[in-house]
Amino acid sequence: MRAGGGGFTAAAALLAVVAATVGGLGYGTVHALRTEGVGALWSDGYLFHRVLVLGVLVGLLFALYRVPRRRTRWTVDVLPGGLDIDEERRWWSPGGRAHVPWEAVRVVSAREVGYTEGNRNGVRRPVLDVYLRREVPGLPDAARAERVPPDKVDVGEVAADASASGDGRALRVRLGGAGAESEKAVRALTPLVSSVRPDLFPSGLQAEQWFVPEYDHRAPASAVPASASSGEPGDPGERRPLSGAPVFVDHRHTLVNVLGRIALWAAVFAGSAFLASNPFGWGTLLAGLLSLVLLVPVFFSTVALAVALWTLPRATAPVGVRVGEDGIAFIRKRTMRPRATVTTEVPWERVQAVAARESRDVRTTADYSRTEVIDIFLKGEDRLGTWGVPGVGLRLTAAMQKRPDSSAVARLVDFPAARLRITAPAVKEADLRSQMHALDDESLRPERAPRSHLRAALLAFRPDLCHGFRTPPPA
Repeated sequence: MRAGGGGFTAAAALLAVVAATVGGLGYGTVHALRTEGVGALWSDGYLFHRVLVLGVLVGLLFALYRVPRRRTRWTVDVLPGGLDIDEERRWWSPGGRAHVPWEAVRVVSAREVGYTEGNRNGVRRPVLDVYLRREVPGLPDAARAERVPPDKVDVGEVAADASASGDGRALRVRLGGAGAESEKAVRALTPLVSSVRPDLFPSGLQAEQWFVPEYDHRAPASAVPASASSGEPGDPGERRPLSGAPVFVDHRHTLVNVLGRIALWAAVFAGSAFLASNPFGWGTLLAGLLSLVLLVPVFFSTVALAVALWTLPRATAPVGVRVGEDGIAFIRKRTMRPRATVTTEVPWERVQAVAARESRDVRTTADYSRTEVIDIFLKGEDRLGTWGVPGVGLRLTAAMQKRPDSSAVARLVDFPAARLRITAPAVKEADLRSQMHALDDESLRPERAPRSHLRAALLAFRPDLCHGFRTPPPA
C-alpha cells in the first residue's frame, strides 16, 4: 500500500520555499542590524513582519515533514497468529513494524468511507477497519490506532462497548484510504484476512459490508461467523402472526404542519410588506435602506407561499403503507395529479425477509452518517427492483442487490434480490411494546397509525419474516 500522493517534486518545491524564506529572513535581519542597529529589532513593524514570516515557516516545515509519510509504502502480512504491519523507512520518516495478534482484534469491518479526491466529493472507497481490544505497541504512522466515538463505529456491539467504556471510545486501526491504489490493495488484502479468520467479520444486520466471507448460508447458524449478534433479543417467530383488519401507517404531512407553514410564510410576507411601507415616518434615506433590506424576505416568502399553496393538495394526499395478513401495500401520490394516489400491492409470498437496519449516506464524506431504514427483500429479480414503486410521496427507494452486504443478510436472502428500502425511525422498547399491545387487541387496533408504528405493524403481522427488530415478549 501507499499512504498517499505527492513525492520528490513536492518535497523539492517545499524545500526551496523554506530555503528562500529562511534566506530572506536572515538577509533582512542582517541588513536591519547594519543600517539601524539593534533597536530596529524591537520596532513594531519589524516584529509583526518577522512573526508572520516565522508562522508561515513553521507551517511549511510541518508540510515538508509530512511529505515522506505521504509517499511511504507499507505492507500487511496475514499470518496464522495475526497481522504484521511494516512501514518502510523513507527519507526522514523512520518507518516501523508491529505485530497485531488475533487475540487483540475484536472485529474486522469491511466498510466504505467517503473521501474528497481532487474536485470529486464523496468518492466511496473500501477500507478495512480493525477494532482492537487493547493497545498494540509499535504501530507505524500509516496504520496508527485512533480512538473514535461510538457514532463513528459501524459495528453494533463495538459501539455499545465503547459507550460503556471509561473514555467512551473504540480503538480502531484503518487499513486503506483515498485513491485507486489503496482501494486495489484493500480489495486484495481482505480475502486473505477472511481465509484465516472469517469469524472476525461482523455477522449482524447493522454493519453494511462491501465484503462478506463466503460460506453456505443454508448451513446451520453455528457455521456462520458469529463475532456479532444479529441485534435480535428474541426470536420473532415465537409470536403468533396477527389476522384481521389491516393497519394503515400514515406517512402524509399533518394538516396542522402544512397550514402552519403557510401561515408562517404569509406572516413573513405581510410583516415585511408592512415595514416596507414606512409606517413610522422615517426619512427618505433610512426608509429606502430598510426597503432594500426587506426585498429579500418579501421575495422568498412570496415564492415559498406560492409553492406551499400549490402543493397543498399533494402534501395532504393519503400516502402511507398498509400492512395486513395478505401483504404490504404502498400508497403513493401520482405525479402531476394533485390528490390522486397509486397503490402497489406486495403479497407476503414475494417477500424473503424484512430487516430493520441502519443505512449509510453515500453522498457524504462523513465517517459515518446513519439513517434508520427497513429493507424489504423480494424473491429473485422482482420487477419492483428494476422499475421501482410508482408514484411519489414516500421516502422509498428500490434497487436490485446482486450480493449480500452482511453475513446475516446472506443467511436470510437468496441473491440477486430486489430490495425496497423505506425510512423508518427506531422506537424505544417500551413504545414498541405498547404499539404491539394495541395491535394484538383487534378492538383497540387503529385503522390509521402514525409512521412511527411501521415497525410494530410489520412485526405483528409477519414476525417470521422480520429481523433486527427489538422484539417484545410474545403475546
